[in-house]
Amino acid sequence: MGSSFNAAEKVVVVDVGSPPVSFSVPEAILCSTSEFLKAKIKPEWSQEGASIQIPDSPADAFSLYVNWLYDRSSAINAGVNMVMLASAYVLGEGIMDTAFKDTIIDIMKGRIFSDKHRAVLAIDGVDIVKTIYEGTPRGSAARKLLAHVFAFRASVGDLSAAFDSAPKEFYYNVALVARKPVDVGMSYAFLDTIEKCSYHCHQGKEYCYFGL
Repeated sequence: MGSSFNAAEKVVVVDVGSPPVSFSVPEAILCSTSEFLKAKIKPEWSQEGASIQIPDSPADAFSLYVNWLYDRSSAINAGVNMVMLASAYVLGEGIMDTAFKDTIIDIMKGRIFSDKHRAVLAIDGVDIVKTIYEGTPRGSAARKLLAHVFAFRASVGDLSAAFDSAPKEFYYNVALVARKPVDVGMSYAFLDTIEKCSYHCHQGKEYCYFGL
């Protein structure tokens, strides 16, 4: 599902990162799914003509977000690495865009369990964990996914590398999952079908991004 640009639409400038990179996006597209951005364009929260500031996000992550806003069906291609996906998820957390976060988490989950991306934990596991834990609150869906992945999917080497430098809360979350009785149904709970909306943040199936 894509969005088209109308030249008559109001354009909003968003400055992302430090030093900032500026993005000019039509207001209707920019604010289509983000509660934060919808609020930021309201007159009581912004000065006329002022840009929106998002200093803590990488510009590449926001570029990915803008592409997704325009074309949700194909904006995130195989060339986007897992660390960037983790940064994109953190961006979605910050701008309060549930549909974007749910999109990203599904792609991350799919890659982790794809034979093509089998080495992703060994290569990027530590950076993925750090990015998610530094940018999301306790109980986030992304933290839950990582706890399941490292408890049931990671090798001893993957775990050793992550535990050497990951946040303490990550150890705790993995330990909680790993302590539970292991059976096929539980250990592969993260392979639930998309219809069950595993690791999504929306409150009901009717709000899933698939229907937006």
